[in-house]
Formats: sequence, structure tokens, C-alpha cells
Amino acid sequence: MPRWQPRPCATVALSPRERAVARELARHESIAALAAALNVSPNTVKSQLRSVYRKLGVTSRAGAIRALAGWDGVGDPSPVAASAPMP
Repeated sequence: MPRWQPRPCATVALSPRERAVARELARHESIAALAAALNVSPNTVKSQLRSVYRKLGVTSRAGAIRALAGWDGVGDPSPVAASAPMP
């Protein structure tokens, strides 16, 4: 059976808030800490993370962090980072 990989795409278009959540994702260990850092509710973070995961074609925090590796945090994630195979 082939191993699942993030969705390859030309670019991953994240909204400004999704980019903010993506930038902070690896810095905070919990949804609550991420929400506090962004001054929003945990439910808002959960909703934004679902959108980020969907757009990156991943299903987990670890998958998103791997897909975002190498992203500069300013523009949208590069196609190389978003299509990197998962180990």
C-alpha cells in the first residue's frame, strides 16, 4: 500500500490568521498556549488549525510542522515544503 503524503500543490494559500497560527505552531505545545500567544480562544485556534491541516493535506500537528519545515513564516508555504514526503 502506498504511503500517504501531503498534497503537492503550486502554492498553499493560507489566510493571514492561518499564517499566524502556522508560524506559532511549533513554538507552543498545546492549543491553550497557542491561543494565549495569539490572544484568541482555543476554539478559534482549533478551527484555524483544521483549515491549515486541510490546505496542507495533513492530518496532524506533526504532519503540519513537517510540511511547513523550511517555510519562512512570511509568505505562503513553498511547494517544496508542502509536498515533502513524510518519514
